[in-house]
Amino acid sequence: MTAPAPSHADLAGGRLEVTHVSKDFGNNRVLSDVTLSVEAGSTTAVVGPSGAGKTTLLRVIAGFERPDTGSVSIDGEALAGDGVWTPAFRREIGYVAQDGA
Repeated sequence: MTAPAPSHADLAGGRLEVTHVSKDFGNNRVLSDVTLSVEAGSTTAVVGPSGAGKTTLLRVIAGFERPDTGSVSIDGEALAGDGVWTPAFRREIGYVAQDGA
């Protein structure tokens, strides 16, 4: 007898919270006080013009960049911020670069 396949909700992870995240590269502020939440199991699109910080935001969420300020958490578990840092390979977050580079 086999176990039933997990539902979409079981595979979706938890609620993502990005709170007051900022990121600078040198004198260039790329993200400024970004706050958002994404419900577990939902689909969210990040849109904007070139240079708006979309890729940087996704890289901060995935753990490839550290935010200069703010925090990132999933289901209340801090991944980045306030002295906490969980590296990308421990976050269980998928990331696919837009250009495959």
